[in-house]
Amino acid sequence: MHSVSVIIPSFKSEAWIVRAVKSLMGNENINIEIIVVEDGTFDHTRKALNPFGGNVKLYTLPENRGAPYARNFGLSKASNDCILFLDADDYITEGYLFNAVYELANSESDMCLCPWQKCSKEYEGAIHYPDNINPTSIMKKWMTLNQFIPSCGILWNRRLLEKIGAWDETLKKNQDMDIAFRAFLAKPEITLSKAGSAVYWQHDSENRISDAAPSNFVDSMNAIYKKLNVKMVNELGSEVVGEWCYRYAKIFYSLNRFDDGKAWLSRARYFGFKKHSGSNLSRILAFFLGLRRSQALIQYIKSFGFPKSS
Repeated sequence: MHSVSVIIPSFKSEAWIVRAVKSLMGNENINIEIIVVEDGTFDHTRKALNPFGGNVKLYTLPENRGAPYARNFGLSKASNDCILFLDADDYITEGYLFNAVYELANSESDMCLCPWQKCSKEYEGAIHYPDNINPTSIMKKWMTLNQFIPSCGILWNRRLLEKIGAWDETLKKNQDMDIAFRAFLAKPEITLSKAGSAVYWQHDSENRISDAAPSNFVDSMNAIYKKLNVKMVNELGSEVVGEWCYRYAKIFYSLNRFDDGKAWLSRARYFGFKKHSGSNLSRILAFFLGLRRSQALIQYIKSFGFPKSS
């Protein structure tokens, strides 16, 4: 029987943690080790988990250290080679874990990409089914088309995590992007699962792990950029890296981070990305007004409730 360790970083998660843990129960054909790492004590998460007894291994950190640290701490306590990182506000549906573990273990691959979907109280998003096992191609689509994969959509082989150094504990934003990029650049063997789905839950709570102040967002993206080297750029193609830089220049300008937007636009031009991307309106505005002024105008239009044009 196959085994898996599921690591759940928890920060003020008493409203969500029970749903996440319950979604892991009932998988009778695999052994599941559930590790919850409470990132400091701020609510009643421990009390919420009491009914699960010994089915959940709860570790409470003496202070808040951030999600990457909590995930790495959980990894250090994990007993198995198959590893899933599940945020406390996310959950999985029937068949997801068994099939992902089966595919990863039987193929002896480094990682298994799995179905996932965005959901909230208001909507249920379409399921994204993985269809690509080429790591360079996956990374290119992430960079240029924003076809990202949340942490709940990847089942890891521990050896790959150890090879790339697991989670970067200095990052306060975009940790999923960072660890995935480093993994894909390591040329892993990838397998796919098509059963069930991981639910990437969307809500407005200030305690969401993926939320961060704009300054943290900028700092994290700069740190990820600095990890690129000549070999990586040659592998991906300078045009791809340039388009990725352009995308974030637009984002930073839209956040009124003008110096950061200018810096990332300069990076895009350095890598040979000379055009403007986005919708027809976005490209036309950027052509005539420049990227900074066009993004300011688009944000002004959005403030009146008009459809976005990115």
